[in-house]
Amino acid sequence: MEQLKCKNCRAKIDPDEIAFGVVRCKYCGYTFTWLKKSFEQSVMIDLQIGEDELAACDFNRAYAAYKRASDADKSEPEAYFGMALAENKVQYLKDTVKDRLQPICHEVGGRKFSDNPNYKKALSLATPEQKIIYESRAHEIDYIQAEFASLAQSGLKYDCFICVKVTKDDGKHTEDSFAAGQLYQKLKEDGYHPFYSEEEIGNRRGADYEAMILYALYTSPCMLLVCFDEEYLKTKWVKNEYTRFVALRADDKEKKDEPKIALVYKREEPRRLSGALSKVQPVNYDGAYAYSQICDFVSSFAGRTEEVKK
Repeated sequence: MEQLKCKNCRAKIDPDEIAFGVVRCKYCGYTFTWLKKSFEQSVMIDLQIGEDELAACDFNRAYAAYKRASDADKSEPEAYFGMALAENKVQYLKDTVKDRLQPICHEVGGRKFSDNPNYKKALSLATPEQKIIYESRAHEIDYIQAEFASLAQSGLKYDCFICVKVTKDDGKHTEDSFAAGQLYQKLKEDGYHPFYSEEEIGNRRGADYEAMILYALYTSPCMLLVCFDEEYLKTKWVKNEYTRFVALRADDKEKKDEPKIALVYKREEPRRLSGALSKVQPVNYDGAYAYSQICDFVSSFAGRTEEVKK
C-alpha cells in the first residue's frame, strides 16, 4: 500500500489509524474520509488520480477516474462522493488561516450538492463515521453555492481584490492598511469597484464572512497586494488570500504569463519572490506616478470580471 498522507498537511499517517473509513491527522487535527474497506491497488490509484484532477480543475478527467474506481469496487463510497464533487465542479484548496481544506465552487447553479445522486449513493454506502463528514461537507457546499448565487443575482462584481495585513500583533492597524484604505477610496472615486474586506464585509461573520471572501477572490480579475514589510507576505491571512487567488486562476490559459497581482511596496522592493508571487507587477507606493500605475493596472482588467454562471 502506498504511503498514506494527510489530505490537509501532507504528513505521513499510519494506516493502522484508519477507523471505519475515517482518519484524524495527529499533526494538524484535520479529519478526512478514506477507503471504507477496499485496498485494491487499481481503486487506490484511480481515487488518487481523481483527487489530483479535481485539484487541477479538470472535472471531466476527475469524474472518469472516480467512475473507474466505482466500477472496480461498487461498495466504495469515496468513489461516489468524488463523482459528486466532479459533477458539481467543486475543488478543495488549502485554507492556511483555518488550516483546513476549503471547498471552492467553480460553477454555481440552482442545483444543490446534497441532491446529487452520487452523493446520495455515497451516503448509502458510508459508515456512520464517514456519513457525518460527507453530510458536513455537503452542507458547507450547499451554503456557499446558495450564497454565491445570491451575490451573483444581486449583480455584485469587483474590479480588484485588495489584500493587506490589517493589524499588527498588538492589535493596532498597520501602515499598509491605511494605504490600502486610501487606495480603496481613490479607486471608488474613479468609478472602479474594489474589494477591501475592512470596507466590504460589513457585519458578516463565520461562514457568511468566508462566503464573501471566496466570492470576491473568485470574481476579482486582479489583486492589489499592499505590503510595506516583506515579513507580512508570510503571515497566515495575507498568504491565504494571495495563494488562493493564484490557485483559482491556475487553469487560466488566457494571457497565462500576464501578472494578475500588483505588489504595492514602500521603501524597498521585496526580494526573492517565488511560488505564488513569482509573477507580480511591482509598484513603488512612494513613486511619483504610483497611483497612475495602480489605476492603469486595474483598468487593464476592468471588464474582465468572470461572470458567475447562473
